[in-house]
Amino acid sequence: MMAPSYSTHAEDVAFVERYRNGDKTAFKSLLDKHLGSVYAFVFQLTRDRAAAEDIAQETFIKAWRHLGRYDVARPFRTWLFAIAKNTAYDWLKKKRSIPFSAFVDVADGGIPFENIPDPEPLPTEFLMRADASAELAEVIRQLPEKYRSLIALVYHEGFSLHEAAEVLGESYNTVKSRHQRGILELRKHLKNAPKTGENRTI
Repeated sequence: MMAPSYSTHAEDVAFVERYRNGDKTAFKSLLDKHLGSVYAFVFQLTRDRAAAEDIAQETFIKAWRHLGRYDVARPFRTWLFAIAKNTAYDWLKKKRSIPFSAFVDVADGGIPFENIPDPEPLPTEFLMRADASAELAEVIRQLPEKYRSLIALVYHEGFSLHEAAEVLGESYNTVKSRHQRGILELRKHLKNAPKTGENRTI
């Protein structure tokens, strides 16, 4: 799975500055540029198309309202996806009464996860071996939200772990550990999932 390519942060800043200087069409340019990826991200979290549409729309309304407070030194996509993540999490908590622990990792006081040997292929190589994107999407859907959001950010939207940590509002070490746990969960689900052409049992 290849990371998508995006135009530069400088282009986003240029649109923001144009909007702040009175060019109201500049915000529509930002919306047109990022709406698809924001929708795809929140759909990965909600698995509900109608909800994803509403959340994506609400994300841009919030971004528009707070654009005056946006720090142009910070990547616009990171700032925007943080808004999308918070909006999606609010929806999930209201919809499913999901406990806070579903979104964060709770330290168990054991051996640091980073010290556990992991001889499996690199995550990108592993994901590229999936039989079909539809099957991979179904497996990702079964993961807890805390893993699904991170995998969506890194493998669907092309964020680095450092950028994903900023979007999620958590430390890099926490996100790195969660990434490793999420990949192991993904491997476990894929190992147990029927391969293409196999009969599925209900």
